[in-house]
Amino acid sequence: MQIQSTLTPDGRSIVERLMEIYAVTTLPQLALSMLENLSTVKGWKQRGSVPLEHCVRAAQQKKCSLDWLVLGEGPVRKETFEEVRNASGQTAREEPALYGDVLHFRRGGQDVNFVLVPRYSAPASLSLAEDAAGQVESVIGEIAFEAGWMREHFGRAGAGFALLDVSGNSMEPTLWDGETILVDLHLREVASGGVYVLRDGEELLVKRLQRLIGGGVGVVSDNSNFRSQEVEDPAQLNVIGRVVWPKVR
Repeated sequence: MQIQSTLTPDGRSIVERLMEIYAVTTLPQLALSMLENLSTVKGWKQRGSVPLEHCVRAAQQKKCSLDWLVLGEGPVRKETFEEVRNASGQTAREEPALYGDVLHFRRGGQDVNFVLVPRYSAPASLSLAEDAAGQVESVIGEIAFEAGWMREHFGRAGAGFALLDVSGNSMEPTLWDGETILVDLHLREVASGGVYVLRDGEELLVKRLQRLIGGGVGVVSDNSNFRSQEVEDPAQLNVIGRVVWPKVR
């Protein structure tokens, strides 16, 4: 059966219930959890409507009642990651040892695999982004990603990923201020047109990098109100990793 893109009623309340089942408190966090662009999720709340297929997908993923999600009626029937871990009998280990590990659980007779990706504060996160076994105080949370989904989209699942929040509007409309991004710390070699996290002294920068004729690199802000720069020697760039989610063009 094909689900039509019918707009659901009372969209603002649906967004609030989506935030509840995904256990988040901000729209950027909800966009990341639902694997949607932040502008899309902001549009749902501004218009007061959410496409039905997104509600169906969320209800399936989070094991909640579609009636409750769309209409606010009946029980929630949600199941959190912690409940999955507790039900499996697996004992949590000292953090951050869990980060990057593929965690195996049994739920409903099926194997469920997750990877806990740490979310770092900035700019203190820089040392941790390079060494996840470092100072725990810079980790401000984590999000569990399904391991199969990571392999499908990124080619691997495990260590070497970090979550950071965008600060400022220099990359709008590609990335918005406050939006949470997933960074692959293993991808430090510059691929022309990719969006990367760079270290500039004590500051984290999110910029698009373009290889130039002659061997230089253009450091580009997608917001036309900001000036782009050219770096003659790519070795001068301190690349932390490449932004792999949300997908950027």
